[in-house]
Amino acid sequence: EIYIPVIGRQRFLLEIIRQGLAKLSINGILQLNELIYYDIDQGSGTFAFDLSEMTKQILRKFRTSLVMVKYCQESDSPVVVVRPPLPTNIELRLKRRTVHAPSFLF
Repeated sequence: EIYIPVIGRQRFLLEIIRQGLAKLSINGILQLNELIYYDIDQGSGTFAFDLSEMTKQILRKFRTSLVMVKYCQESDSPVVVVRPPLPTNIELRLKRRTVHAPSFLF
C-alpha cells in the first residue's frame, strides 16, 4: 500500500498468470482489475502492454497514467511507474508474494 498525492492510499497487485498474461489490480479510490497481455523486452526488462479503453478512461478520470512496467533483475521484482496528477512520475517497486502463481504487491 502506498500514498499517492491527490489520489490517496492505493494498493497495487500484479499477478503473472502465465507467460504473456498478467492481472493488474489497483485498490483504493482508484479501482482497477484487468487482465493484460504483455511482452517483455529481455534486454531492458520493459513490459510492452495495452490497457483496455475502459481502464484508460478510469485512469483519465483521475488524471493518472501507467507510464511503464519493467522487471528489475537485481531485486527480482517488477517496477510500476505511475504518473499521478502531478508533474512527476512515481516509481513503485512491488514486493514478491508467493501464492500459487507469481504475484507482486505494493
